Amino acid sequence: MAPFLTLAYVYEKTGNMTYLPWLDGWAEWALYDLPRTKYGGFQHITYVEDNEQELWDDTLMTTLLNRPQYIEEAKRQCLLHIEYLFDTKTGLFFHGWKFSTAESGPAGHNFANALWARGNSWCTIVIPEILELLELEPNDPIRASATAGFAYGILKAVLRRYIDSQYRVVGEKAIQYVLHNVDETGELQQTSYGTPMGHDLQFYKNTPLTPMPYGQAMAIMALGEYLWTYF
Repeated sequence: MAPFLTLAYVYEKTGNMTYLPWLDGWAEWALYDLPRTKYGGFQHITYVEDNEQELWDDTLMTTLLNRPQYIEEAKRQCLLHIEYLFDTKTGLFFHGWKFSTAESGPAGHNFANALWARGNSWCTIVIPEILELLELEPNDPIRASATAGFAYGILKAVLRRYIDSQYRVVGEKAIQYVLHNVDETGELQQTSYGTPMGHDLQFYKNTPLTPMPYGQAMAIMALGEYLWTYF
């Protein structure tokens, strides 16, 4: 779904009507036909697995389209994902949650209880994005705060005054780390390979580090936000 957010922005810019059927078709599929978990959460389907009854923090990054009915659904999905993925001890998000299909026993589990770095960066990106879509009145109380140094979300949140400007230095440190890991060809290194749910923490430690398209996209977003802020 994420490429269609880009297509939506291109459509808004160009008004090219040939894009509209693709946007409508996929948006309607996400709203009405995408498999759901218990309580109506978006089941995180990948190109390899259906991941039955699984909520992933990745999903929040791929479901925001600027239309009223989609915004309402995005708000609901954010709240549902927070309910099952948020760790109250650390203020971070677990990688995923799986609803139990058993009639008795625990309601489900958070797999390895992994507070996965990239998953938390997805959440950091989403917080200012969905706040922007909500078009809140300036006097509405904003209580969103970033707890980790993820450059795009922090810098955008500072720019939009969702969080105090003192957090800008955290975003700048993250930018320096990103730049340090971009090689001479412009490719971001040190990105973990596609990561399904792990049943122990060693699984995450063993995931290969390699350039990946989503890593490139996130670097572009972070550096673009840095340029927007300072240049």
